Amino acid sequence: MKRRFKKKDLFWLKVGVGGIGVLLISILFGHLLGSYMTKAFSPRRSIIEVKGSLKKSPPLPPPEPLVEEEVEVTPLTELESPTGQKTEDRGQKTEDRGQKTEDRGQKTEDRGQKTEDRGQKTEDRGQKTEDRGQKTEDRGQKTEDRGQKMPSIYRVQAGVFIQRDNAEKLTEKLKAEGYSPYLKSIEKEGGRWYRVQVGAFKDRLNAQELTNELKRRGYPAYIIEE
Repeated sequence: MKRRFKKKDLFWLKVGVGGIGVLLISILFGHLLGSYMTKAFSPRRSIIEVKGSLKKSPPLPPPEPLVEEEVEVTPLTELESPTGQKTEDRGQKTEDRGQKTEDRGQKTEDRGQKTEDRGQKTEDRGQKTEDRGQKTEDRGQKTEDRGQKMPSIYRVQAGVFIQRDNAEKLTEKLKAEGYSPYLKSIEKEGGRWYRVQVGAFKDRLNAQELTNELKRRGYPAYIIEE
């Protein structure tokens, strides 16, 4: 028991001495490192070294005397901007083009209105001419009826025209639909008229049936008594 106790005490003694030695070495190393860092980064030393490294620079030459020059200043009101002038000219040209386009559109609209008015007038004149022809035909029919003494013949008239071409077109159309039309020209007030008639009947009822049939097909048919 005594021998084991002695060895244990010797072990702890060695551990204590070693720890004290390590502590002393650490303190000594820290002191040396602090002294080195203090010397290395001392502001006084850096300033002295910098002053020693600086060299004297040669003196600067004296400044040249200033010479006053007269400079002509242009007033702001007299300055001209070429870019601004060009932009203004372009804007003016664009505005002029827009005005011309608007004027052309107005002229085109006026021309269309005039053309429409002319067409309306022509249509009105044609209607008046047709009305006059109808009145003239009615007068001739009345005159013819008054002077007629022979038995009456009833003719179905599909149309009456001033121009022969229109009368012939209607004749061809009626033929294509299976009728037997014929063209008859008469002299009345206002010139020569062309009648397009279909059939001649002694019985008015037969003429009326044909008239109704043509009216259903869209023809302005009516009976003429001769």
